[in-house]
Amino acid sequence: MEQLLKMYKGAAKVLILILIIITLLAFGVGGLLEKVEVGEVAALKNTIENFMPELIKNNISNAKYPLLIITIIAIAIYLYKPQMALLAHASFNPLLAEVEKKEIEKEFYIKEQQIDLCEMVSKLEIGKAITIQDQIVKATILKKKNEIGYYGIAHTPFVFRVGFTVGDQKKVHLFHRARNNNALFTEWSEDKDGWDVTLEETKELNKGCKSQEIYVAIGTTFPIKQEEISSITGKDNHVLIFQTSAKGYDVIGSYLQAETLRDQILKTIRDCVKKYNIRKIHLMISSSVAFTFLLGSSFSAQHDPEVIVYHYENGKYTWGINMTKIGEEAVVNKSGN
Repeated sequence: MEQLLKMYKGAAKVLILILIIITLLAFGVGGLLEKVEVGEVAALKNTIENFMPELIKNNISNAKYPLLIITIIAIAIYLYKPQMALLAHASFNPLLAEVEKKEIEKEFYIKEQQIDLCEMVSKLEIGKAITIQDQIVKATILKKKNEIGYYGIAHTPFVFRVGFTVGDQKKVHLFHRARNNNALFTEWSEDKDGWDVTLEETKELNKGCKSQEIYVAIGTTFPIKQEEISSITGKDNHVLIFQTSAKGYDVIGSYLQAETLRDQILKTIRDCVKKYNIRKIHLMISSSVAFTFLLGSSFSAQHDPEVIVYHYENGKYTWGINMTKIGEEAVVNKSGN
């Protein structure tokens, strides 16, 4: 349906112009078109009349009201745009940069929805912030006709949780702010854009420890150091470390890059889950907001083990959020309990 609508809009201007001319002819005001000099309207009117059979030409006035209705419907379909619920997510500072809306407003009516957790997080009211965020996100995804857009600057566990709550059943438009003096959030491109992002060799440590929990570190912005991982794992826990060949804030710039990288990471994690009968995944992520959201949307409460995502601060991971629990019960301290 969406593809048909795009095809129609590509040819709609000419089709609508033809319908308007035929409708005016049906109402007997075709002579006015001779005075219109914009876009060779008069010439198009004469061409239509020349190709119109005499029988139709002589009786077209009988169909003037059906033609008027068809013309109005054609214009309405051309002007129709679905709505995008654009989630603006903040937990550090409520003042976010704007989204570059010029292109997306050609396709969507935008309704922005704020997820402002800044005051709650500054007071360490993490459970309350989780509850408020969940309410806003669930209310948004219940509106099934909405497309969803997402951008912002927020703590990693909160970003991941929005993605986890939305899931992968809806198309989500992801926006990021490049660190090249661009003042606006822009949507990821559809094709390859930016660095050639591939995974370096994945490290798997202490795989013989016979634990049903695994600690997973994913670094695309900065590498996650062994001592940082140890701040929640201890020394002898089962650890997976993913790092990209290129690192930085802007190494992931397209859906193609992000989805390829996401698929590689998920396959490795799920292979380990199956092989070692893992029941709980602890995630440490150093990546962009957009990629963190994409990772979150790719995990499932029905098909994956329990997932905890941690917040990094001053060289260690200080607290986390359990994705399958709600409110205060979802808050995890730095010991992982």
